[in-house]
Amino acid sequence: MLRKATGMTRWNLLAGVAAVLMLAGCAVSVPGAPLVDPVALRAIANAPLTAAGVFGPDASTVAPCSMVAISELPLSLDATQQPADGFDDCPLSVALPDGTRVDVSVGPLETQADQPFLRSRQIATLPRGLTLATDASNSPGFCNDYLRFGDGVSLDVLASAADATSTADVCPAAEALARNAATAIRAGSIRHVAYAAGSLGRIDPCPLVTDDTLTAAGLTGFNPAPYPQHHECVWTSPTETGTTLRLLFDIDTPPQVTDATTDTSSQIAGRASVTTKIDKLCLIRTGLNTAGSANRVEVAMVSVDTTITSTVDACTVSQAVATAVWPKLPGS
Repeated sequence: MLRKATGMTRWNLLAGVAAVLMLAGCAVSVPGAPLVDPVALRAIANAPLTAAGVFGPDASTVAPCSMVAISELPLSLDATQQPADGFDDCPLSVALPDGTRVDVSVGPLETQADQPFLRSRQIATLPRGLTLATDASNSPGFCNDYLRFGDGVSLDVLASAADATSTADVCPAAEALARNAATAIRAGSIRHVAYAAGSLGRIDPCPLVTDDTLTAAGLTGFNPAPYPQHHECVWTSPTETGTTLRLLFDIDTPPQVTDATTDTSSQIAGRASVTTKIDKLCLIRTGLNTAGSANRVEVAMVSVDTTITSTVDACTVSQAVATAVWPKLPGS
């Protein structure tokens, strides 16, 4: 045992000397260990961050609020975390210095394929190859920023005034949370969660909508674009840009009729569902498991959005897709 302990002490001593020399900028060699090159180590430490490297092979299990460090936000912002409203975003309520209340969501992750028509402009370059961009179509009371990684994936940070009539500039809240997320990510603060059996959090929505389902719904040739966290999938046509199909797994209050002029309840494939029709947008929701509290459930939502000139009946398509997808959900 003495020999083993002595050997370990010798290694610790050599390692300590190596650390001192490395800090001094010297390349050192420890017997039995590879050459330690401080320049190479610094290059690794400063290498551009990619979403794949930060979040690992399964971004579906990322705990979105691990990307937020409220204690590190500017003192001028009063922020509080809100109850979960999705698998992929962290909701916060923020008070600006002038008292304006702002709702902010940090997340989800997305790619250019998820937002093919997005127009944005870069507003900052951050350490480790991260960049900060903002939506060119931001308007008073609304602001969308994007924290971009080296592999083209972006973290969406959305801020909107709690008062829908407000014309306040809410971009300072969006930018502060985007920069805060960048700091947390560089610090390696990302955590992962384990979803219970039967949770929608464990299911990738893209494979649930087959080519046969698309054809039956009149969407032949539509191509899927999965979101990096695999709780949302969007289908668009390469030729007809006016119609978008979306299947989203979310966390929300139990679906119910809240406005009789837009909402109807029905049974679709044996599941209680609520259909909402607003102009050319039609979405159908069904609730599944409770999620953290009695007033939060996992929700599956099919939505179809068309242009004013489109001849596609959004609700007919939504119902066809929901009829095919609902039986594939847990508990069916």
